[in-house]
Amino acid sequence: MLLVAVAVVVAAGIGAGVYLATSGSSKTSGPPPLPDPLTALHGHDLLAPECTPVSGTRWYGPGTTLITSKLYEVFAIHMSCNLARTWTQELAAHKVPILKTGNISPIKGPKGWNCSGFPDKYNHAYGGGCRKGQQAFGWNWNVVNRRVVFVPSADGGLTEQKLAGSDAEIITRPLPNGSYQLEVMNTSGVGYLDSFTWAPPGGLEVTSIGHVNGAKCSLANNTISCVANLRPPVCICSGSGGDLIIDIALKPRSPTPGQKGVTYGTAGSDFEITKMTPVPYLIPGTPKEAQRRGGV
Repeated sequence: MLLVAVAVVVAAGIGAGVYLATSGSSKTSGPPPLPDPLTALHGHDLLAPECTPVSGTRWYGPGTTLITSKLYEVFAIHMSCNLARTWTQELAAHKVPILKTGNISPIKGPKGWNCSGFPDKYNHAYGGGCRKGQQAFGWNWNVVNRRVVFVPSADGGLTEQKLAGSDAEIITRPLPNGSYQLEVMNTSGVGYLDSFTWAPPGGLEVTSIGHVNGAKCSLANNTISCVANLRPPVCICSGSGGDLIIDIALKPRSPTPGQKGVTYGTAGSDFEITKMTPVPYLIPGTPKEAQRRGGV
């Protein structure tokens, strides 16, 4: 059964795996051009329940990651896309309260419809949906419900399927020469992964950044910051998103003056996505759905 509006998926800061890593100075090539959501749409065939996106009030996703656009992804079930697009433009401009519970807020939609929305940083209903019987429409599902996908059912309808995972996958691997490689892969249903930061586990210090291909990275305060513009995956179910490999160098951090004793244990690195560009369409979440769109 299809839900009207969307369950919150928070955030874009993602924990990295516990591996060692290092980096060297700036032997980096520049990042690719800034992503254009409409250009991305040209390579994506809109299939039911997707509709042509609409342009409206610029929205800013909540949370620490900058996610913003004037475009709204739209879907429609058992109703016309024209009607869904018209109401999306109107409802997305509504202001809704920010609830501490994280729940969706009711908003006034078409007569006889049950509508609700999620507030962005400025209380605009940047994501939401409406339902009346078997009819439903919604907007920015791919942003507020990035790990919940629509899957065609045997009876010709649609069901929701929740997927495991996060917006990025991080691998840190040792190299034979004693340095390390940090790999970042875009696994998000939101869109492009534009920039991120990474810091090693406590007790380690990044001494330099080595070779970086297709990104601009810098090192400051033991944290690597990169502008990468990694493309979104063709399917959330595959490793088809853009990825980036950074050669780095690490060393144990020197103890602070007066520090005594040693504590043994494990610690994770710190990875945070700082900016994403959303695409105005639904990224497939299963191999079958991806095949319906021409394969992965």
